[in-house]
Amino acid sequence: MDTSLPSTMPLKTVRHTGEAPRTTSRLAGILALSDLEVAAKRLLPKSIYGFISGGAETGASLSANRRAFERWALVPRTLNDVSGRSQKTKLFGREYDAPFGIAPMGAAGLAAYQADAILAGAAVEANVPSILSGLSTTALERVIRDAPNAWFQPYVPGHSGMIAALLSRAERAGCRSIVITVDNPVPANRENNVRNGFTLPLRPSVRPAPRWSHCTRTKSFSYGA
Repeated sequence: MDTSLPSTMPLKTVRHTGEAPRTTSRLAGILALSDLEVAAKRLLPKSIYGFISGGAETGASLSANRRAFERWALVPRTLNDVSGRSQKTKLFGREYDAPFGIAPMGAAGLAAYQADAILAGAAVEANVPSILSGLSTTALERVIRDAPNAWFQPYVPGHSGMIAALLSRAERAGCRSIVITVDNPVPANRENNVRNGFTLPLRPSVRPAPRWSHCTRTKSFSYGA
């Protein structure tokens, strides 16, 4: 049997041969998630890269989480009809194309200008859930306007009046889902932030990388204000 592929077959149908898809974008060399981390380390100032990639204290929980995910594996089932397979799932009455989405990431705008809105827009395009962090650098109203199904993850203040005002703002913006974080009753001890000189707001002493400073502008941190 001749198993060779015809030379006229479009590139996108033969990616399994090992040939990388052609692209002229800056993502040309990005073939896996780990490649993104390498690229980010080159682009971002050391303090901001450490803030995004690091965990609290010695990073023990971060490492344990990664090991836990590594224990999961896809088990192949050959010679089965997969024509009807689907990753679609329903959550809170809405159908999504995959059972995962974009988690809330505080201060994502330090990595790229308007990153929160970009992530929410990408989730809309892929039809997966996305959660806007309460420490967003993009206004809640802007994100919900462009991604009306985005969820909002506020850090609930300790005063009932402030809680009511925050929830009212989310409701006025059209937010339909609220995610409450309950993982840490006190702020995390981010030792890597101290070592790298990272603070919020950024101190003037931070020396930005040229490419990062060209395309990134930071704003105030106040629940996406």
